[in-house]
Amino acid sequence: MKRSFRHRLFVPVAAALLLTGYATGPLRADDGANAAAPADPYGALYDAIQGAANPEQSIDNAIETLKKAFVSQSPDMAAAEGLYPGLMDRIGGAMRPYMLQHSLNTTALYKPRYIALFKAELTPDEAARLATFYRKPAMQKLLTTMVEHTDYNAMLGDIGTYDQPAQLSEVTRDVEGATNRSIATMTRSEIEEMSALNKSDPRLLQKLAALKPNILKLRTELENAPMDPKLEADFAAAIDKAIDDHFAAGDAAQPTP
Repeated sequence: MKRSFRHRLFVPVAAALLLTGYATGPLRADDGANAAAPADPYGALYDAIQGAANPEQSIDNAIETLKKAFVSQSPDMAAAEGLYPGLMDRIGGAMRPYMLQHSLNTTALYKPRYIALFKAELTPDEAARLATFYRKPAMQKLLTTMVEHTDYNAMLGDIGTYDQPAQLSEVTRDVEGATNRSIATMTRSEIEEMSALNKSDPRLLQKLAALKPNILKLRTELENAPMDPKLEADFAAAIDKAIDDHFAAGDAAQPTP
């Protein structure tokens, strides 16, 4: 599978990265105490984190990085873009629905495995409390902003490596970069809200931190997940058609000698 398909920011990675890299402790013991316990606290935790994701924004960010990489690193593509302005935008538009569908497919496929990681490290009560934590406005803003600030440059910025699998180090750089950029956008009151949730139970924070290596490994595996064969065939055909149509339109617009 080409690296151009490895576009999905799986927001749960932010859980471990944010809490281990910034916060000083997990949420207070009384946070969410008055809320009804969810039937599936692990699923509720996943949904609280993943619900902040905007898959379309993720795809758009990845396509922008791909377009810039091809134009800046491929003389042939740069020449084609110069002769037929808008070519990369046309290709990006053709790619988008197939990349989005692949993203949705892999997210659904890997959800049980992320939940299994939560179950391996957290008790039901701890998962429920963390779900409450991630539903807080400041955390939802942070997770949403992470998607906006993910540029996939480590994974997609070098076209010379598109035929190679995504590496754990690349995934880590992209996620950590997005996390740091997102934290920088938080207001003082939002930071105080996050900090206020992280004071009384360092043991829960340590358990969440223990998830970080396995979450990043699973995220890397997700990035390398193959596209459905039919979807991939349609994807390739759509790109070919977009190129042919754009060239034809450009040629037709040229004045007759």
